[in-house]
Amino acid sequence: YIHREASYEDVKGFLPNYIRTVLETFLSFKFFILAQGSSGDKYNSPGLDRLINILRGKTHLFRDFRRVGDIEHSSLIMKLEEIKRVTDPQSHGNPQDIDDVCYISEDELNKFANNTINIIAFLDQIHFDEVVKH
Repeated sequence: YIHREASYEDVKGFLPNYIRTVLETFLSFKFFILAQGSSGDKYNSPGLDRLINILRGKTHLFRDFRRVGDIEHSSLIMKLEEIKRVTDPQSHGNPQDIDDVCYISEDELNKFANNTINIIAFLDQIHFDEVVKH
């Protein structure tokens, strides 16, 4: 989407939830944070709210990390909270309960897609650089 291979109209209904899912999976893997599933026999990525709360106490670890876009150690939590706030309505509830779908604006979606890529690059520059090469 950020490379304009898909239009806003094509992605506005699902990309915000995908952004959230990618961040939850990445952060859970990167920091080895798991939540026990409801069946008790498997583990899943915890929700973005729990991951943000855990990372809130770890931002000092990222002081020497290179800034990527708008992401640096002092803005990381704020950017994650912005993404959580915007993606919450689309990630919770069920379609039967939705009377009116309010999509986020194209500008906001562009900002959140770029911030997501930048958060991943900020926290894992080595792997991000390798992915970009290929």
